[in-house]
Amino acid sequence: MTLPQLQKGHMAPKFPIIQGGMGVGISLSGLAFTVANAGGIGIISGTGISVEEMRNHIRLAQEKTNGHGYI
Repeated sequence: MTLPQLQKGHMAPKFPIIQGGMGVGISLSGLAFTVANAGGIGIISGTGISVEEMRNHIRLAQEKTNGHGYI
């Protein structure tokens, strides 16, 4: 099966999948980098966390994707 190419700004993920941003601790770095590493676009939700926690989740997701994939 051939999937259409998704182009979102500078992002062109392997699969046309964008993870939905879900608050209350669901869409954090773990889910986001897993989706990104699988070829989609991962989303980190900032709902209910501090700015410092958000920064930490962004750093962790960037480390776990090794520059590949999109967060």
